[in-house]
Amino acid sequence: MNKSKKWCLRFVGIAVACIFILLAISEALLHRINEDTVGSAVVDRMEKGALYGSALNDDVTWYKLQLIKRQQPDIVALGSSRAWQFRRPFFKDSFYSMGYTVSSIDHAIYIFNQMRQTYTPKVIIFCVDLWWLNPNLKQAPPDTEFANRNELEKRLYMYGQLYTELRRNPKLRSAILHPDLHDTDTIGARHTVGLVAAARAGGNREDGSYQYGETIMNPGTAEDRIADTKERVEKGERRFDFADDIDYDRLAKLKGLIHEMNNAGCTVIICLPPFAHEIYSMMATSDGHKHLLQSFEQSVHQAAADEGVYFFDYSDMAWLGATDDEALDGFHGSERVYARMYLSMSSNPELQWMFDTDYLKTHLASPVDDMHIVPFDEMHYVK
Repeated sequence: MNKSKKWCLRFVGIAVACIFILLAISEALLHRINEDTVGSAVVDRMEKGALYGSALNDDVTWYKLQLIKRQQPDIVALGSSRAWQFRRPFFKDSFYSMGYTVSSIDHAIYIFNQMRQTYTPKVIIFCVDLWWLNPNLKQAPPDTEFANRNELEKRLYMYGQLYTELRRNPKLRSAILHPDLHDTDTIGARHTVGLVAAARAGGNREDGSYQYGETIMNPGTAEDRIADTKERVEKGERRFDFADDIDYDRLAKLKGLIHEMNNAGCTVIICLPPFAHEIYSMMATSDGHKHLLQSFEQSVHQAAADEGVYFFDYSDMAWLGATDDEALDGFHGSERVYARMYLSMSSNPELQWMFDTDYLKTHLASPVDDMHIVPFDEMHYVK
C-alpha cells in the first residue's frame, strides 16, 4: 500500500472517530439536560402521560398533529396559546387541545387540513385572536420544517439547537454545569421530557393543555402578571399593534375556514378568548385599539352567524365573574376562567351534552387556587 493511500485511510479514520466523539458528547449533553427524547419517542412518551417542555425546540405542532391523528378525539380546541387552558376533565367525551399551534388564519387552515387527512372531529372549539385580523401585524406562513424532517434529521436539529443555545444562553450552560432536574415534575408527578419540564415543571400535558410551572409555584400578584401586557397596549407593539380597522382579506379567509369546518360536519364553536379586565378596558378606550377591537368582535360574530355556527365572546373575563387574580397574564385566562367559559357555554341546551357540568360546578366551588380547579395529580397516568 503506497503512502498516499495510507494517509487517506488514516485521515478518514480520524474524521470518523471525531464524528463519533462529537455525537457521543452531543448525546451526553442532551441526556444531562433531559433533551434526549426526540421525534416519535416524544409522541410515545406523551401518550403515556409525560409532561413535555423543551428548551431547544419550541415547535409543538409536529407532535400534536401526530397525537391527534393517533387518538382521533371527538372534541378539539384549536388556537394559539390562548387555547392551552382547555382541559380534558371539563368534557364528557374525548378531548385534545391543539393550543399553541395557530398564530394566524393560515396556520388554522393548515392544521384543519392536516387533521382532515386522517379524520374529522365532531366538535371544534375555535379560539380566534384579535391580532389575526390586524392589518399592521405581519402573518408568518406555517412552519413545517421540523415536522418534515425524518428521525435522524430531527436529532441532528437538536444537536444544532443545543450548541446554538449553549453559545447564547447562560441558563442552559448553568443547567449543564449544575443540573437540578427532576424525572417527574414537582407539580403533577408526570414523567418529564425536556429541560423546561424537568427544571421548572412547565410543559404540555397529555391532553394538550399547558402547565405553567413557574406561575403555579410563584404566582406573584395580578398586577405583576399583567404589567408586560399593559406596556404592549400602551406602546402598540408585540401583538397589540395600533390599527383603525380589521384586514378584510383575512376576514374572508376566516369565513372560508369556518365554512369548510361546518361543511365537513363539525359542530363549530367560535370563541373569542379572554383578556384580563384591565387590559380589555384599556383597549376599549384607547384610540389606537378601540376601533379595531369593536370591528373584530362584530365581524367575527357576523361571520359565525352567517354560517350558522355557535359564537361566544369572552373577550373580557369580568363578563364571566372572574377577577384579574384569575389571569395568567394580560391576555391569557387561567383554567379557572376557562371552566367558567364552559359552564357558560353549557347553558345552551344544544351544547350541554359536551360538558361535565357537575365536575365544573363542583371544582369551581372548591378551586385549587385562584387559577386552577383541576387537582394537580388528577390527570396523572403513566403506563
